[in-house]
Amino acid sequence: MYTIDCPPTKPNDLIHVVSQHCLTLSQYLEHQPIAAHTTAAFREMMRIVPKGATIILDSGCGTGRSTRYIHSLVQNEQRDNVNDTEEVWVVGIDRSLVRLERNQKFRKQQQQQQQQQQQQNNFKTVDNNVDITLTWTDDNDSLEISNTAQISSSSTSSNTNVTTNSSNIHDDQMKNNNTINGKQHDNTTIVTSTARLLYIRGELVSFWRLFLQHQESQCWTLRTHYLLYPNPYPKRKRWKQRWYGHASFPLLLQLGGEDIIVRSNWELYLQELSNSILIADQAWSQKADNDDKANNDDIDADAAADAATFTRNNNYARPYVQSARKGPVQRKTVVEKKKTEESENQRIGWSNFERKMDAVGEATFELHLKRSQH
Repeated sequence: MYTIDCPPTKPNDLIHVVSQHCLTLSQYLEHQPIAAHTTAAFREMMRIVPKGATIILDSGCGTGRSTRYIHSLVQNEQRDNVNDTEEVWVVGIDRSLVRLERNQKFRKQQQQQQQQQQQQNNFKTVDNNVDITLTWTDDNDSLEISNTAQISSSSTSSNTNVTTNSSNIHDDQMKNNNTINGKQHDNTTIVTSTARLLYIRGELVSFWRLFLQHQESQCWTLRTHYLLYPNPYPKRKRWKQRWYGHASFPLLLQLGGEDIIVRSNWELYLQELSNSILIADQAWSQKADNDDKANNDDIDADAAADAATFTRNNNYARPYVQSARKGPVQRKTVVEKKKTEESENQRIGWSNFERKMDAVGEATFELHLKRSQH
């Protein structure tokens, strides 16, 4: 019923495109502006998430169901290990306010934000047209923070409110998603957070770039990066819009993480993603070898040697080659027993899409890329 019958990408096309993107990443980023609303959202994340925190990213989180489930797993893990003092934040990012507003927790946080603005005991600060409202409870772990950043657009006199979202790839597609419930939404950000669970509306590529720019100064550690059921673009003519066919693919590898976990109901998508990592590794390795050859030929030897060293040190695919060679595996359905004895076992789907696949008996697959020493 949900089977995708798109033929595989031609091997030579995959090699050519992925290699070209790896060697021209800097040019792509130079001509790709960072979305203003994502910058505002990321600034709020820097205000909320403390330095030295461990981050788990759920990119393209949709309604945020998967983000909540990942957050619950982290909480259970830390509850079982009382000696675990690591501060872990789970961050869901998506570009659609409509999808995020389907999240009950997200809507509740928005309602709390409106109520908090009417309370006299709230602590409120205003800085650079950004309002931050914090409500403290007796337990710091249950600190609830709701942020509303209203950014004045340089191209319009109106202020707008937006939330966290970015399941599609291209920043320029944002202009097609500014009308929500008949209202115009431009250059505005709503960031909601509670108990180390954070939702951000933003463009993924812009967010990843900002994360890389500020990761060192914030002393953040990226533990796991989830990409759950990205749009497979199941038409051959649109394969360059898939993550591994897009110019931002090397950025995904650069962002990295101790683990990168990608799920799809299309096994071929994950297999081609695995192959693309091997192609990227080969492209960067070949570039370093060519720079070494130029060094041996005494053609601007110092510059060639520096270039070779730089390329080897920035081969972002190399740590994941070992896992990529293993390829994807069929996901094992997690079974949880309900509390009442008479209840049947219930399948757990991390996202709404995964629940639907489980319900109809469709196979889903997972590619687990684990960072290795190289």
